[in-house]
Amino acid sequence: MKTAFLYAGQGSQCAGMGKDLYEKNDFVRSSIDRADELLPELSLKKVMFEGPEERLSETHITQPALAAFAAGVTESLFAAGIRPDHVAGQSLGEYSALFAAGVFDRDTLIKTTAFRGSEMEKAAAGIAFRMTAVLGLEEKEVRAICDQIKNEDPSAMVEISNLNGKGQVVIAGNEADVMKAEEAASASGAKKCIALKVGGPFHTSRMKPAGKALESYFENISFGQMQIPVLFNVTGKELGAGEDIKSLLIRQVSETVRLTDILTSLEEKGVTKVVEIGPGKTIAGMIRRSCSGIKTVSISNADDLAAAVDMILQEG
Repeated sequence: MKTAFLYAGQGSQCAGMGKDLYEKNDFVRSSIDRADELLPELSLKKVMFEGPEERLSETHITQPALAAFAAGVTESLFAAGIRPDHVAGQSLGEYSALFAAGVFDRDTLIKTTAFRGSEMEKAAAGIAFRMTAVLGLEEKEVRAICDQIKNEDPSAMVEISNLNGKGQVVIAGNEADVMKAEEAASASGAKKCIALKVGGPFHTSRMKPAGKALESYFENISFGQMQIPVLFNVTGKELGAGEDIKSLLIRQVSETVRLTDILTSLEEKGVTKVVEIGPGKTIAGMIRRSCSGIKTVSISNADDLAAAVDMILQEG
């Protein structure tokens, strides 16, 4: 029986996240306190526990907040003797997966995600953008719609940003162009198009300036040896021949997050249990839609963590 840790991305945050874990768990308390020390200007603990949601949802705050949460939970699981066979994360969550794998230490994780969030905000500044989940169509169909819009207007910008499981494709780009794509998707049989509340057209070519900033930032970052296999967003697979982690992370901010492919890879590797780390159960829902053979346990709070540890240790 193989287990994977899968880390939630931006959008899973909520006011109150981590509060009961902070009060009851030394590892989470240490992680959040350290994030406050490293980033005192953000008042992360206060914003995480008290909100407001609008402040917590600012990208440069969301990203280190989720990373601090994830690091504390991961350390708790490791201390309980639970180590996964594989790790992965959705978008931002990939950085926490790299922490679990030993590539980043905790300080590097927190500081790097804060930098990444800030640069993604800068790249989105001044853009009238839109991000929409298209339900009921597959990647090929949605890609054809995006291509048609760009063929009709070379200045148009609408791209696939996330593949979140069977029948859920997220598109992003210029607001008017994404709305055209929504209309075309509905006409092509999409069940629903849901506009998402996000801070920018993430994982599209609009984010290339953030990728350039990360490229420079990584020159001064120490990358540790990978101790647990990581499945990467850009490819949906483990690190391949000729690939390196830095290049994949640079590409990740402006290319499609291939979570669907990650889930397929996990199934092919014999993973039967996924531990979702992050507030909420978004990834669990994606897995239910896509993978009949994978059981999911989600960790959002202290009770979830205790239940997960008991269950995993009992099942072996």
